[in-house]
Amino acid sequence: MDSYCEYILKRKRTSKDTLISIGIVVAALLIINVVIPIISGLLGFLGFLMPLLIVGVIWGAYKLIVGRNIEYEYLLTGSDIDIDKIINRNGRKRVISVTREEIEVMAPIGSHHLPGLDAIDKVDVTSGDPEGKVYVLIANKDTRKAIYFEPNEKIITGLKDRNPRKVFVD
Repeated sequence: MDSYCEYILKRKRTSKDTLISIGIVVAALLIINVVIPIISGLLGFLGFLMPLLIVGVIWGAYKLIVGRNIEYEYLLTGSDIDIDKIINRNGRKRVISVTREEIEVMAPIGSHHLPGLDAIDKVDVTSGDPEGKVYVLIANKDTRKAIYFEPNEKIITGLKDRNPRKVFVD
């Protein structure tokens, strides 16, 4: 009998996200108040396009800011795990898909079961919450990857049931 579980984890907004959003707004205001009038002055016959350029800059700034609203969906199907990135509850992009055979080891961060993680490519799909229980799943998919994620108990149990010698919960 196959198991199925999905879990959506919202990434917390950090001060870096706030600074990026402020930078986007400042850049948009500079473009609207400085660059577009200069271009309009130089190309006077194209001045009628100025409102269209302003709307385009505002729309672009909005899309960049809301693009910082990220959620991760962990989907366990049988013994395979898929992780998707959901941007602004709208666009979805597959981050990684790992089959049972590709899993080398999974354990909480800091576990003695994990090998050295320095030389392994890292994939961070966590919330960024310092209180979160972060697990590391090392998968040998094309290249060796260390996937940092925060699964719920159902996903941990499902993976442990299918891979008892590779999944540790210490």
